Amino acid sequence: MRFHSHCPPEAAFEAADELGMLMQPELSHWDPKGAFETEESFAYYQRELTQILRMLANHPSFVMLTLGNELWTQETGLARMHQLLALARKMDDTRLYAIASNGFYGTTGCDAESDFYTSQRFYGMPLRGTSAAEKKEEGIQGHINHRYPDSCMNYDPTMEKLRKKYEKPVFGFEVGQFEVLPDFGELGDFHGISSPANLELIQKKAAVHGLLEEWDRYVEATGELALIGYREEVEAAMRTREMSGLSLLGLQDFPGQGTALVGMMNSHLRPKPYSFARPERFQAFFRSQLVLAEFPGYTYESTERLQVRVKVANFGKQEICAPVRYELRGALPRNETASRWVTVEESPLCFARRQDTSSMEVRCVKGEAEEMVCVTGELPQVTCPVGELTDAGEFTVLLSADRPMRLSLHVQVGAAENTYPIWVYPPVEPACPDAVYETEVFDSKTRRVLAEGGIVYLTPPATAEAMPSSIKTQFTTDFWSVGTFPAQEGGMGQLIDEKHPLFANFPTEFHTNWQWWPMATQRAIILPEYKKSIVTQMDSYAYMRPMTQLLECRCGGGRLLLSSMGLQNLQQYPEARALQNAIYQYLISEQFRPEQEMEAEVLAGLVWENLTN
Repeated sequence: MRFHSHCPPEAAFEAADELGMLMQPELSHWDPKGAFETEESFAYYQRELTQILRMLANHPSFVMLTLGNELWTQETGLARMHQLLALARKMDDTRLYAIASNGFYGTTGCDAESDFYTSQRFYGMPLRGTSAAEKKEEGIQGHINHRYPDSCMNYDPTMEKLRKKYEKPVFGFEVGQFEVLPDFGELGDFHGISSPANLELIQKKAAVHGLLEEWDRYVEATGELALIGYREEVEAAMRTREMSGLSLLGLQDFPGQGTALVGMMNSHLRPKPYSFARPERFQAFFRSQLVLAEFPGYTYESTERLQVRVKVANFGKQEICAPVRYELRGALPRNETASRWVTVEESPLCFARRQDTSSMEVRCVKGEAEEMVCVTGELPQVTCPVGELTDAGEFTVLLSADRPMRLSLHVQVGAAENTYPIWVYPPVEPACPDAVYETEVFDSKTRRVLAEGGIVYLTPPATAEAMPSSIKTQFTTDFWSVGTFPAQEGGMGQLIDEKHPLFANFPTEFHTNWQWWPMATQRAIILPEYKKSIVTQMDSYAYMRPMTQLLECRCGGGRLLLSSMGLQNLQQYPEARALQNAIYQYLISEQFRPEQEMEAEVLAGLVWENLTN
């Protein structure tokens, strides 16, 4: 347990001694400019360090200490940092000491005199998956928002460079920080002098915009997306052989510092009353023994093979000795058979051991609501020593599907396990139906088609020029808060009407998941007022702008579907082709009967209007 820029009272260490919790206090110093450079500062922190060690050094839970949070200083300050380390070791050399947590923001690399290194980066190389945006046009930094997703990302290149000069423990700093929209049910828990004025202001905004009735869905969608982000952060670190671990900034809301609602728990340290906040869901990936399945992407065409490398991260108390068992499972409509959509092929090129030591089968399992199809297989027993990331084998599954599907890949080695989502789409080359006018601009022909009662698919390129009233979106929710880090657009992910008939041909949940990554990282249109959307772009509590990525309406006597995702420019991705195809099928179906109205002039103000055609 790290204590950000403070040392808790002795009662905390006494409790930690009994619980077996390890503690990392810090000096109460947070100076990213000139740490320890004044005589007053240096004298004060000498006294504080001395008193901390005198008071607390006999507690077995006290194992680590840094001189403060995100310290940055010049030559004099750095020399004094090293003097403080020497003082600490002279008083008690049984602890680990470092000059700072995320000192110099990682820009100067590792400090040779520190016993460990914890930072967000090593020089310009990352040690975590997200960091605050420095420029609005660049968005939140890190691979989760800027690298097409797979389950293979790690920080091996960073560690390879770092290890040339530094052999001591290294762990990621303040990992996570994904914001979740506030749960107004918490307001009644504030008593006495505590006043949730900031949350009450957000609640009033939601009421003005008519969002209170469905606000819980907003909270749930942001929470589910935050959980996905946390999982990727944790697993990327677990896949990195030379890293010693990671530290989370916190899993509870922090109502100060710009209102940073980054928690699975609320500010009263209670799990939020939503599925995403159930402790077992976080523990499913944040644990000492974890199976890691590495594959090149989450989305596939049904003619492709799913090639999986299995690794086991074992940081538990006992080695694991067990075979690798895996299962690929997916839902089918009632009365369908397994052979229609998935088969399995044992490839000698993909297994490290002989075929006669592994087994596979295809079987049907009756579920409560629908049949489930399983591809199961087993690889030979593997030994996974404590403290190691062990290669456990490889397998390949040949995918086959006659409809888009979401599958689950479950891999288990002894008591260690993990489950991953996989999406499979039949190959398609989407073509706009003749009955639909597809256009990138709101032009004179658009008006004419609508006036004649026709169907328009308005899909401008995902650029600021094409949509002057729009924001750049990212895959994750906000980083920490826009109050603290204003150089981010504020988008909080997608709220998806998953029961909408359009998604009969594009399996989705109500929140952003990996199959939405290409579309989620485009743009969202800011509407003059809230409208019902097929895909809503949720906004930060700081702005609460009405935004959409996919919206249907009646206009000028015709019917129109508006997309801000620029799908026509994303056709290299199977998920984008599948969504484009689902849109085309929906537009010519009997179910395309939008009820809400939008004026042509309103739409013309949202999308660049070209009247020359």
